[in-house]
Amino acid sequence: MGLGGRRRGFPGPTPCHFLAAPAHASVCKPHYTCSTTYHSDAAQTEVVGRYTVDCKGRVYETGTRSDHSAYSSYICGPAAE
Repeated sequence: MGLGGRRRGFPGPTPCHFLAAPAHASVCKPHYTCSTTYHSDAAQTEVVGRYTVDCKGRVYETGTRSDHSAYSSYICGPAAE
């Protein structure tokens, strides 16, 4: 039976229900700090959460995620290495 075949009792491919990391987490360059700030609305009235990858690759996440976000990144100085 090929990869696309179905077996009795096995439902086959199903959508993944795990929370995936934000896309920017995979594109934050080494020796950079990258941060996504999540807002309550498109007017960025209130900050509701933040996702940050620091210079050493450590991840910090607070609050909640939303569809309204702003991304920023900056290179780390020599002291961060």
